[in-house]
Amino acid sequence: MNFSSMAQRYGWQAVVLQLAILFVVCVFSLPVAHAANMVQVEPQNIKAEAWLILDGDSGQILGESNAHAQRAPASLTKMMVAYLTLQQVHAGKLRMDELLTVPPDVDHVASDETRMYLHPGELVKVSDLLTGLLVTSANDAAVTLSTHIAGNMDNFVGLMNQAAAQLGMHETHYANVSGITQEGHYTTAYDMAVLSRAILRQYPEYTDFSRLQHFSYGSFSEPATNRALQNDPTVDGMKTGYTQAAGYNIVISAKRPQVGLDQDRRIFVAVMGSTSSVERARTAEVLLNAAYQQTSNVQLLKRDQPIAAIRVWQAKQDQLIVHAPENVFITTANSNAGNGNPVLLPVSTTSANPAAGLSPRYTVTLKDTALVAPLMSNTSVGQLHIDYAPQQSITVALVSEGTIEPAGFFKRSWDKISLFFHRLFNLQSAFKQLI
Repeated sequence: MNFSSMAQRYGWQAVVLQLAILFVVCVFSLPVAHAANMVQVEPQNIKAEAWLILDGDSGQILGESNAHAQRAPASLTKMMVAYLTLQQVHAGKLRMDELLTVPPDVDHVASDETRMYLHPGELVKVSDLLTGLLVTSANDAAVTLSTHIAGNMDNFVGLMNQAAAQLGMHETHYANVSGITQEGHYTTAYDMAVLSRAILRQYPEYTDFSRLQHFSYGSFSEPATNRALQNDPTVDGMKTGYTQAAGYNIVISAKRPQVGLDQDRRIFVAVMGSTSSVERARTAEVLLNAAYQQTSNVQLLKRDQPIAAIRVWQAKQDQLIVHAPENVFITTANSNAGNGNPVLLPVSTTSANPAAGLSPRYTVTLKDTALVAPLMSNTSVGQLHIDYAPQQSITVALVSEGTIEPAGFFKRSWDKISLFFHRLFNLQSAFKQLI
């Protein structure tokens, strides 16, 4: 039942100060095979045991191979260390310019492990630790950050696994903070892409560190381990990793413009088990370029786009316009892609209009037949359903933004009487869907 028919049948009302449409909560009926075939590459161009391409804006998987095979993450582990560190910064529990005391445990970092040569008792800024962690993969930086945040590394590993579960990384388990080979320490290309997207959606300043091509601290000076940064100016992250057990791993992210979109398009590529640092970067770039060449994004909602005008009951204002607070996209295959014999072309920043022939259908439904002030902020009030292709749809949550204050005594009393008769006679509420 759509929004209008519900209004006719029940006579419900929505009471909100501002309704906000959150980003895509789930994408229904998007077959894995369909998504995996959207981007095609010649197998001989791929030197990796597992890989996955994820569109950062639509959340769709564009291509994958063995993406759910559990593998040793190596220093991709440090992405989670950075995630939890930035979480502390945003919570006000840590500052970028704060000086942390290097713990005695850094003496246990082996001589063959990557490090920035920290000494127990030394004072180091959080920003320097994050830079060493993400640019040169310093294990002593991981030890220092994790020990400060959680008291010891074991406690921090518990936080890592808790965060992984909350993010839906169900194929990942952490056993240490640095990524050294250890039983029970594993992840997948899929989960690394999930983590990457979560990091940049919540903490976009991550790229302030991951895009750097060199790091110096005291007498220590090393180039970034991510070679893709040197080859492609659109790449701004995310992390590399290597151990003998894992092989050469890399996750990269990039932003490139697409004609007709309000924002640059972000794509993530996770590559695991490649044969060398050169090959992992080259393989990731092949997959990245193929994704940009063979697919495009279609914008289904624009930020601040009006969604609906809704009657307000027992509140101070009579009508509210519901707006979309952010852009919503889907990814489609370009018409010249997927012919079984793809050609990997150079980076392209333009594409044909992928929305041709696409006619999305928008349906708004409310959770309750009547919502009455006061209403607390972030209360779930309904959903927006977008059907854009046969058996393909997006559901976007509608929530209240800000606390809804009730009107004065006389207006509340009048609205109570009006609401009673609306329900009694099934009168139509004042509602207009604007999309």
